[in-house]
Amino acid sequence: MGKLLIEQPGLRVHADPETGGITQITIYGTPLPSSTDSAETKTAVNDQPLRLPQEHASVTMTYNAPLTEYLMCVTDGGNTSAYFNTYILESDRITGPFKLVQHLEHFGEQAYFVNIPRKFISADGRTFWLCYTANFASNWNGMKIRSNPPGSQYGMCLQEVRLLAPKEAANLPRMPTSVAAR
Repeated sequence: MGKLLIEQPGLRVHADPETGGITQITIYGTPLPSSTDSAETKTAVNDQPLRLPQEHASVTMTYNAPLTEYLMCVTDGGNTSAYFNTYILESDRITGPFKLVQHLEHFGEQAYFVNIPRKFISADGRTFWLCYTANFASNWNGMKIRSNPPGSQYGMCLQEVRLLAPKEAANLPRMPTSVAAR
């Protein structure tokens, strides 16, 4: 599990004592699916812990001042020649508890260091740019990694994101999970 790096209400982070790399993140009270590598989906309910997979490409956090919310981006790194999943979480406190905003399955399809630059957040806090890089191992071990969403590449990628109110979201047509699969 590694050395306990952070222990706050709602959050525990362990790191490898030799490399300093994050080995495990535990978030309490957050409904998140586990890595898609597992057939079982785990959720954290009633303050029971959710242990995210030990492989993390990155974890970043940005304070969205207009909304007075912290936005955390977590990428399950898996193996370097695999699909990566990204979770966007929110909390009004830096220590949580965090709620799931969006689970982005196979985002990029290999997006890592997903982050929200503070300078790229609109005045109302509801529109921002998601910054990441992706697809560094696009054809390793027979994996056919695609650009999903379009524009994802091994370089700086920016995707505009709009946080919708529940009424706005209810009026949207259902989109396919993967644009690249079509």
